[in-house]
Amino acid sequence: MDPERVAQLTLFWASCDISTRTHQLLCDRLFFVTSVVVHLRIIHAPTAKSLQDPGWKKTMSMLYVVNLLILFRSIFRVVEYMMGNDGYLFVNEWTLYAFDALPMVVVCFFFWRYWPGGIEFENEEEIGLKERIGRWTRLGSGRGDRGRKE
Repeated sequence: MDPERVAQLTLFWASCDISTRTHQLLCDRLFFVTSVVVHLRIIHAPTAKSLQDPGWKKTMSMLYVVNLLILFRSIFRVVEYMMGNDGYLFVNEWTLYAFDALPMVVVCFFFWRYWPGGIEFENEEEIGLKERIGRWTRLGSGRGDRGRKE
């Protein structure tokens, strides 16, 4: 393949990656705004369950911290790709560990430490979870249940 074609393909894939990272940043911000709205609504109009169990506050704090770390990592990746293959961030390996891997390790730690698995719903029938879970079970998850007889 001629070098000009390789350069064109490299530029194409780099621009695709930059647009993907930018889209990720936008979706991340949408998630953050949605989290803040939910948090403020619970604070201004608390439910009985939210008053009884303050665990949701730890979960929201964990989401904010994790979201900021992922935002930081995504911005780093966009800047890295915008600088190109000969940019400082791409050429020096320590930046990958410091600004990409380390934030994700911290994210994993926060999810491990503050996993919201203990959150229980007051009335599962009211929110329709049991019906949805039953429907998902009948449809199958798509993993390992092919050919299963019911």
